[in-house]
Amino acid sequence: MSMRNFLVSFLLILSFHGLAQKLSISFEGGYQHKLATAKKWDGKPATDQFGNSGLGLINYSLGQGMIAGTEIMYRLNPNWQVGLGVNYLIGSKMEFWIGDTFQSKMLRLIPQANFRINHNKVSPFFSSGFIVGFGQIISSRDYGDIVSKRSKGLSFGFKNSFGVDIQTNTRINFFIKTDIYTQSYGPKQSEKIVWGKDFDLLPSKTVSEIFVDYVDSIGENEIQDPNKPSKALRRFYPFSSIGVNLGLVIRMFGQ
Repeated sequence: MSMRNFLVSFLLILSFHGLAQKLSISFEGGYQHKLATAKKWDGKPATDQFGNSGLGLINYSLGQGMIAGTEIMYRLNPNWQVGLGVNYLIGSKMEFWIGDTFQSKMLRLIPQANFRINHNKVSPFFSSGFIVGFGQIISSRDYGDIVSKRSKGLSFGFKNSFGVDIQTNTRINFFIKTDIYTQSYGPKQSEKIVWGKDFDLLPSKTVSEIFVDYVDSIGENEIQDPNKPSKALRRFYPFSSIGVNLGLVIRMFGQ
């Protein structure tokens, strides 16, 4: 190895070691509750305060459910960190009509910044980030006779967190925090993935019966081609939520 290559390799090793000393990785999990909800008929008889009977309404957000994730952060100075978070939501199943359910899933990428106040063993912190989400909504009708998957299209929003970091004498710290997600999601396509519980009816259905493209507008004189996806107006579903999450932070190479 020439002296030049040796020096370049040595400098790269030093640079990586210096970078790694400022890196940390965290793992977390928790449960998110609905926030900024929308209303939907639930199909169940209800009576209001005046004695009028009808079908009830429920407040819902498809962001409610179990969440797990990880973050990789880079320490700029003792107080500020920047990095990327990745988490996955498995939404709680919601019955919006008798025998009909909704359930969501969402993969989120969250570039973010974190501000921390170093204070002995317990350090409060606040973080804020921008959400890019990849979601899907599974709907089941007639107790599973017809199952559809709404997907495609990106979801955008914001995540804000505040909590405390509990320091130990090792490279591993623990934390508890409150996460607030402000987000909605408008799928661009729906696909029926089950049609018939006892007999598979999907092979007998046309493309327009199986697929739906969600668009911003539909022409008045538009003719539906059975060999192409049908069209419907795009709608956005609430995914906002609030919840408490627990986790641990591993500091790389002992910061």
